[in-house]
Amino acid sequence: MIKGKNEDKKQHILDAALTLFSNTHDVKKASIETIAKTAKVSLATIYNNFGTREKLVYEVIKLLFKDNIEHNRKLFYSNVPLPQKIIGVISDKMDMTSNLNSKILDKIISQDESITPYIDKVYVNEIRPLWLKCWKTAKKRGL
Repeated sequence: MIKGKNEDKKQHILDAALTLFSNTHDVKKASIETIAKTAKVSLATIYNNFGTREKLVYEVIKLLFKDNIEHNRKLFYSNVPLPQKIIGVISDKMDMTSNLNSKILDKIISQDESITPYIDKVYVNEIRPLWLKCWKTAKKRGL
C-alpha cells in the first residue's frame, strides 16, 4: 500500500509539472517550489522521488513519449503489412505534432538543451530498434 501511495504522489507531481509546463512560455520558470505547491506535496517529496529538477523534467518527457512509443511498438509487432505500418506511424506522428503534448515537448526541448541526450537515448534504445526489426521482417517477406 505504501508503494501505491508513493506512485500516486509521483504521478500527481508529474501531472502538476506537466500542467505548469504547458501554462508557461518559459519552462524554467516552473520552479520545484511551484510544482510542489501545485501538486500539494512537500519539496522533500519531490526530491525523494526525483532527486533533481532535471530528473523530474526527464520523467515528464518520458511520460509524453510513453503512449506514442507503446502504440508504435504494438503497431510494429502486429501482423499489419509494412505499408500500413508506415502509414500508421506517419499518421501518429502527425497527430502527435498537433496535440498539446507535442507543444509542451517542443517548449521543453527548445528551452533546455540538456534534454537532447535523453531524446537521443529514446531514439537509439526505443524507436530505432523498432524500425530495424520492422525492416528486417519486411525484407524476409520480400517487401
